[in-house]
Amino acid sequence: MNRLRIALALITDHDGHWLIARRKDDAHMGGYWEFPGGKVKTGETAVQAAVREAHEEVGLVVQPVGELDAVEYAYDDRHVTLCPVVCRVVSGNPMPLQASALAWTSAANFDCYPFPPANGPLLKALRGYSCERP
Repeated sequence: MNRLRIALALITDHDGHWLIARRKDDAHMGGYWEFPGGKVKTGETAVQAAVREAHEEVGLVVQPVGELDAVEYAYDDRHVTLCPVVCRVVSGNPMPLQASALAWTSAANFDCYPFPPANGPLLKALRGYSCERP
């Protein structure tokens, strides 16, 4: 079984909303919503990967402000380890560079967006997450 370590950039705004991206229809699990992210490269930390992926996928320069517990999930064809990194925007305007759409949403509204099953524990954790601004 293919094992993947995935860094997720959990990008939050001043109002406590989270940036999510809709996967392109021709992608694995196309049409589902997700947090910007991707595979952690060899020699890269999850934090470094999340910062890189935020820039590559949505055109934002972000600052990591914390990490949440990793989530392990086994699909039929792959095992994923999601490494969530909470980030704040330093510069840029979000653009769907590698997605079909973007949205800012509160954790209370996550149920309005279909996410891949692996995201379940993470979505639950974010419903109780407080991201106070310094």
